[in-house]
Amino acid sequence: MTQPPAAPIPTTRTHLSWPILALFAVLAIAMTWPLLLRMGTHVPAGAHDIWQNYWNLWWWKTALCERHQSPYTTDLLFFPQTVPMGNHTHSPANMLWTLPINLFFGVPVALNLAVLAGFVFSGYGAFLLAREYTHHTGPAVVAGIAFAYLPQHVEQALEHLNLASYQAMPFFLWALVRTVRVGGRWWIATGLFFALNALFSWHNGLMVLPLGVSVFALELYHTARSRKRVIIELSLAAVLAVLVISPFLWPI
Repeated sequence: MTQPPAAPIPTTRTHLSWPILALFAVLAIAMTWPLLLRMGTHVPAGAHDIWQNYWNLWWWKTALCERHQSPYTTDLLFFPQTVPMGNHTHSPANMLWTLPINLFFGVPVALNLAVLAGFVFSGYGAFLLAREYTHHTGPAVVAGIAFAYLPQHVEQALEHLNLASYQAMPFFLWALVRTVRVGGRWWIATGLFFALNALFSWHNGLMVLPLGVSVFALELYHTARSRKRVIIELSLAAVLAVLVISPFLWPI
């Protein structure tokens, strides 16, 4: 006798739930208070690497918008000699998305908004991932809060903007699960979110890989879809991620 095939794992609707996003925004403001009132005059209370990240924001704005050059080389350290900065900690995703804010409102506002965004979207991304598995809003919100306000995350937000910006991790895992379970264009989101995660911090890109492989293996084992089709979609996602990352990885 043969056993009937396993039923497919149920999936939740993929609506984004804007009220939950607003909840995480309000929570981030409350948990970092009074940062919102001092956006242009204060920065998180780190004593060392916070100023490196402050300089990074200033340098990317100066290099791209004033000098019209790559931020991966500079003559400001050993003038007039130009030195490569491929191995410097840049966090290019943060540098680029905050660039308009940096131009119009200055470095402190750009830095503080990047820190706030890290808390808002890490919580929201973890909520979406947890809801995919629990199928309930309440437990998913709790998971989002736990992930966003992990003590290690709060501590990193004081000094290391790149390491504190791990908000793309749960979005990548959520998109990965959706790719295996339902397919469609979710492979595009998977590739883009992994690339975004790596461009926030190479550390975070490397750290999420083992978890991504584990989630992929688990979902592939349970999926009712064609495994060949799933593998093709994930291969396309990997190619897309490499294409997005390559211009920033090349200077290293």
